[in-house]
Amino acid sequence: MLDSFEKFDELLDNKLADVLEPKNTRERLINASIKAIDKGGEAGVRIRDICKETNTTAPSVYYFFGDRLGLIRAAQASRYRTPLSEIQEEFAENVYKCKSNAEFTKLVHQVLHLIFSDKRKVFRSTRVNVLGNAQSDRLLAREIASMNNYVNKVSAEPIRYAQAKGWIDEDFNPQMFYAWLIGTINGKVSIELDGSHPASDDWDLIAKRAICRLLGIDEPKPIKKSQTRRK
Repeated sequence: MLDSFEKFDELLDNKLADVLEPKNTRERLINASIKAIDKGGEAGVRIRDICKETNTTAPSVYYFFGDRLGLIRAAQASRYRTPLSEIQEEFAENVYKCKSNAEFTKLVHQVLHLIFSDKRKVFRSTRVNVLGNAQSDRLLAREIASMNNYVNKVSAEPIRYAQAKGWIDEDFNPQMFYAWLIGTINGKVSIELDGSHPASDDWDLIAKRAICRLLGIDEPKPIKKSQTRRK
């Protein structure tokens, strides 16, 4: 199991960097579109500009995505999925390396510290942005919903493993736990709309306590605000 949050965080960053620098044409088109959306919204996705950025031609766009809207939907789905799936994959991999309740609890605390950190604020904002666009795009909404159902189902397995080991409570549905967890993570955006909130640490503490109490594990010790300021 990873020894520290820093190593866990660094490993995720390295994996994310690999995802964001693909060699295949389809992923390069998606990533160029993601950059365009991040900069100017969906209106910023122009096939001519995307092809110039990726050194490809328009037929490649139509081959992989059907049309411009298909490219936008693929980019939006990737904006929503990629950073979150990296955490879920690493968490699952490390759960199976745990040898005790103490190791599992330490891993959960590390992950909670990461997912609610200011470092990942942009990812939370991006996911909420995609969900907003999905409200007016039925095909995108269907894709995101299908993706969520699959990810929740797969991500529930390490939780079931921990339940079988007796490390956490068994009186909840692991698949719905993940669905609720993602909603909780995205919900932090509500206090981040106007930048960092002065009571952000208190929000994190409440969220972490709720999650740990549901799992039936020890809660992480709160970080003293004086220590946070020195960092």
